[in-house]
Amino acid sequence: DRPAADPPAEVVDAGDPPTVRAVLADLADRGVGRLLVEGGGHIHTLFLTSGLVDELRLAVAPFLVGQEDAPRFVVPGAFPQTPDAPMRLVEARALGDVAVLRYRLDQGAHA
Repeated sequence: DRPAADPPAEVVDAGDPPTVRAVLADLADRGVGRLLVEGGGHIHTLFLTSGLVDELRLAVAPFLVGQEDAPRFVVPGAFPQTPDAPMRLVEARALGDVAVLRYRLDQGAHA
């Protein structure tokens, strides 16, 4: 049993393996029209390979992490963005020594 002070939670079946379409459909049914996704390489890959992501923001730090076991931004996958269909840079901003890059992933969208 969950303590009464915990907020209510609902477990949703998103498939096995889970699909972005199932997650987004459930959220849309709940009135969510905009979603920020943060995660590790597997979550990033799941969403980016779905072809349903419209914007990507990357922060480039002024140092390198080169350890063999360091987390990676994405894992191997079939990404819709290719040299023939690249993302479109719509903003580059300095935040201290960090560069924040904003890309549009859908070719028909406006910034």
